[in-house]
Amino acid sequence: MKHTTLVFSALVIIGAVIFAAGCISPDSESLEGNWVLTGIGSDNTSIIGDITLEIAGSTISGNSGVNNYFGKITMGQDGKLNISGLGSTKMAGPADLMEQEQKYYAALANAAAYKITDGSLIISDNAGNTILTFKEIPAIVGKWLLASDNNVTVTFNPNGSFGGQAPVNIYGGSYTTSGHTLSIGDDIISTMMAGTEEQMQAESAFFHALTMSAGYSIVDAHLIITDENGKELLNFVQA
Repeated sequence: MKHTTLVFSALVIIGAVIFAAGCISPDSESLEGNWVLTGIGSDNTSIIGDITLEIAGSTISGNSGVNNYFGKITMGQDGKLNISGLGSTKMAGPADLMEQEQKYYAALANAAAYKITDGSLIISDNAGNTILTFKEIPAIVGKWLLASDNNVTVTFNPNGSFGGQAPVNIYGGSYTTSGHTLSIGDDIISTMMAGTEEQMQAESAFFHALTMSAGYSIVDAHLIITDENGKELLNFVQA
């Protein structure tokens, strides 16, 4: 009888633990990092230019198309969100960008909840209406210098474009990332300046390496671009 009682008691305790675990709200998913706005409002109106959001601890900052801005963010249980203390620089810009900027600030001030769906950060108001949609900015975004020749550069932009200085010419194109995969579009274009034979050979090899890109990693402020077999193609350092 005593053994039966102990077993029953153990089952009750295990059941209680399982039930309690099921009742615990999951921790809020971290929003820390860099995001770029892809749409405003429930209709996800397209953005003119780039609007960025950086979340670091309890602070937010970024560029809203014309001005830099800052504020405070608090995140509660069940995806609750509050943004306060918004401020910005006071630069003037084109009318359409200024109008978009004010809509963005108003949406931030009305933020009440968030969720992350398929890598997108979706912010809604008190009524549950979507007011802002962001996508995470990949770690690759920024300016990089070729480790073997700091005169050769690449800048990956949040909007999926990239460009820089090759050994001779200025170039540009498009890219996509997913996790640590990297795909360079076949639309690379460049100016048509001529250099020495050695420079032109180096440039041809550089462009070929870019087109072979299949993945990347960032180690100790170095951007390592690899091919589909994981072989290093290019090694950049952060500018």
